Amino acid sequence: RVDMISAMAPRHIGELGKRTSDGRWYFVRNVVGILGSTRDPAALQHLNRTLRHGDTRVRRETIRAVASIRDVLAEQMLVAALSDEDAQNVGLAARYLGSLGVRMAVPALAAVARGDGRGNRDPGPRIEAIEALGKLATPEAEAAIVEVARSRAILRSGRVREIQSAAEGALAAIARARPNGGA
Repeated sequence: RVDMISAMAPRHIGELGKRTSDGRWYFVRNVVGILGSTRDPAALQHLNRTLRHGDTRVRRETIRAVASIRDVLAEQMLVAALSDEDAQNVGLAARYLGSLGVRMAVPALAAVARGDGRGNRDPGPRIEAIEALGKLATPEAEAAIVEVARSRAILRSGRVREIQSAAEGALAAIARARPNGGA
C-alpha cells in the first residue's frame, strides 16, 4: 500500500501534509516517508512540523525525508536537526550534511563536534560531526576540527581515542581533497 500511495504522493502533498498531525506516531512516520519520497520542496512545510514531533522515530524519519529534497530550506532544516535531543538523530543529520556538502552547516557541526547542545555530548554524534566537517573540507571546517582535537574537554570525556582518531581522519581527508593531495 505504501508503494502505491508513494506513487500518487506528488499530486497529493497537501492532503498528506494534513495527516502529519495524526496522534499515531507510526502513521505519521509513514506519512513522513511518503512525503520525502516525492523529493518535492512543497513537502518541506509539512516536514518542518514533524522535525519537532514528540516521537524520536518520527523526527528521525523526517531527517531522512528532508535529506532527500534538494532545497535551501531542507539544508536549514537539517542544520536545525543538529539540536535534536536524541544523539542518533543528531548523528544522522550530521552525516547527511557532510554527504550533501552543506557548507553553511560548518558552525553548527563545529558546535556538535565540541559536544555543545542537548543530543551532542555522546561520542557518536560528535564523531559524525567531525567526519562531516572533513567531507566539507573548508578552511573553517579544518579550523573547527583542529580546535576540537586540541580541546581539553575531549580529554575529560574519557573517549579521547575515538574523537582524536575521527579528527585525524577528517584532517587527512581534507589534506587529500586539496589540489596536489595537500602539498
